[in-house]
Amino acid sequence: MLPVAVTVWASMLATHAAFMALTGQRSGAGGGDGNSRSSAATPRSGPLVSILDTVSNVCSNLSISYLMALAAALIVLAVLAWQVRRFCQDYGVANREDACCLEETNGQALADSADIADSAGVSSNTDDADADRVKSGRVPERAPTRRHGIWLAGCAALAASVPRRSVGTWGLVLVCVTAISSLACLASEVSQFRDPAVVLARQGRATVGARVRLTSPATASNSFEADCQARARLKGIRHDGVDAGSAATLTLYADQPDCAKLDDGEAVAVKGTLEQARFGIRPLSLSAGEGMVRPVARASPPQRMVASMQRSFFSVTEGLSEQGRVLVPGLTIGLLGQDFMGPTSREPVDQTFATLLQRRFKDSGIMHLMAVSGGHFALIGELVRLGCAWLLLPRRPVSWLTMLAYVALAAAMYPSDSVLRALVMGVIVCLARMAGRRPQALSALSWTVIATLLADPAMARSFGFALSSASVLGIVLCASRLAGWMATLLPGVLAEGIAVTLAAQMFTLPIQVLMDPQLPLLSVPANLIVAPFVDFSTLTGLTALLLAGCLPRVAFAFAWASSCGTVVMRWCADTIGSRTHATMPWAGGIGGALAVVLAEVVAVLSAQAFLRWLRYRRREDGVDVGSRFAPNPKSKIVTWLGETRQMLRQNEDGAGPDDGAVRTGPN
Repeated sequence: MLPVAVTVWASMLATHAAFMALTGQRSGAGGGDGNSRSSAATPRSGPLVSILDTVSNVCSNLSISYLMALAAALIVLAVLAWQVRRFCQDYGVANREDACCLEETNGQALADSADIADSAGVSSNTDDADADRVKSGRVPERAPTRRHGIWLAGCAALAASVPRRSVGTWGLVLVCVTAISSLACLASEVSQFRDPAVVLARQGRATVGARVRLTSPATASNSFEADCQARARLKGIRHDGVDAGSAATLTLYADQPDCAKLDDGEAVAVKGTLEQARFGIRPLSLSAGEGMVRPVARASPPQRMVASMQRSFFSVTEGLSEQGRVLVPGLTIGLLGQDFMGPTSREPVDQTFATLLQRRFKDSGIMHLMAVSGGHFALIGELVRLGCAWLLLPRRPVSWLTMLAYVALAAAMYPSDSVLRALVMGVIVCLARMAGRRPQALSALSWTVIATLLADPAMARSFGFALSSASVLGIVLCASRLAGWMATLLPGVLAEGIAVTLAAQMFTLPIQVLMDPQLPLLSVPANLIVAPFVDFSTLTGLTALLLAGCLPRVAFAFAWASSCGTVVMRWCADTIGSRTHATMPWAGGIGGALAVVLAEVVAVLSAQAFLRWLRYRRREDGVDVGSRFAPNPKSKIVTWLGETRQMLRQNEDGAGPDDGAVRTGPN
């Protein structure tokens, strides 16, 4: 499924780029400097703007319905073509010429099938004739039964159009997948393009009254013009006395004390300035006026419970050192301490210290530790499975409990695209185990990408989702092979650690260059230094999060233990990230990403050539280059004891008259 996932992603990106170019819009993904919001948007026009506006007035909902119906038809066509191709391969129809003869041989094949079924034994002459016809490719190797007659008659014309073996079924499937994903992305783009709020924002800044539903907690704003920001989805807007429904996503900006009213899941009424977003995958931004935020509906009870637990957790971490206040929440729930917006009993975190620490984490190549991803889910899943194994629970309850643990963990974390990827992939793995199948990481990742992108095509432009997926793909495809290569030169544990880091970085570096045009040169040693402390700090931090609401003193003890691990991470970031040669400038944009890919290909080919040369030299020197034996500590101790006993016996056997004569000879 990996080719299908890559095709879905690439076709959605291409469709989005083509739509933005034809409509004269600017793509918000990755734009902006992250420190200021966009100024008044200048309306632009393109060749499709007037056409889409006219069509949207005529058929507001029919276009998307037609697109979905066409996509469903293409899916049916792909499945039908797949089955026809399988039938042709099973019964000896290998190419187009054989398929064309299918109708001619249909009646004769059915007659042969009836004769074979009626008579158990045939003459040798008949067997020879059947064998000759099988070799000619005109008669199936396995005689079809009568139930295949209707299928052959109905699909003969379609089988004649099946591509040759050089193209195969996968070519047809990928073409259908490209059409389906492009139509899904186009439907999403058209729906967003003619949304009333988006249409109003394209005309410039507008003062509106809006009703929004928050989809994330409030965090510190990345703009100097506001104190906090939160993700939200519009429910409706009111402009110039006209009400209109809307379902667009946006970023809501507000100032104190309105930030305290923004909790995840709440519905609020806002009056402020609506405009086009300058960066990010959400198309709009809404700046609330001072005192213009009014709660309308409370969040659901689970969301309120999670918000209370997170506030208690941040209250517990206030007793830690400065680095603990910043890093422990980031490692635990994916939200750095300086970004939390809530009541505090101490002075807020020093922004200068937090910004410098964050920059050094990024330069040293360990910034991914501050984002919740698959590591948290792997730890929780392993703990659940160990507990279920101790209780001797069967497979299905274990899968259900693991899935519930994943959902609870994702709900407690700060919502992010990497958390979404880990959650969906974890659920797919649990479903595979529940069905009695062995989980396959590559297949689960591919299905995760396909399902997520088809459900929300905007995720194709998310850097967080791309980085999380690319790192998992690199580890699955290359980690074991890199570890095997490095095991010839390094100890096994060190080779595995370096292999995992290199495999993840090989696939994420091209995406990182698109975000920040520089390469972290010392990320491998930095990741090796902090790796032994990550799991410990994560588990203790999650325990502190769980106990913060009911046992704050015990939770503080676990939070302090977690900060002991983050001290090592801070030391590593300060030691490596502060060096001038920790990073290397690189070209940005698509050209820089392609240059990184080319450099990685050259490095891999050079490494392969060096290993071949090394094996050749060892073979020339008479060294066995077969399978590598890696002794464990037990075998080393047993070997050492055996050799010691043998050496002592040899010394005892060698102590005789001759030995004494040798010693006394010179006298």
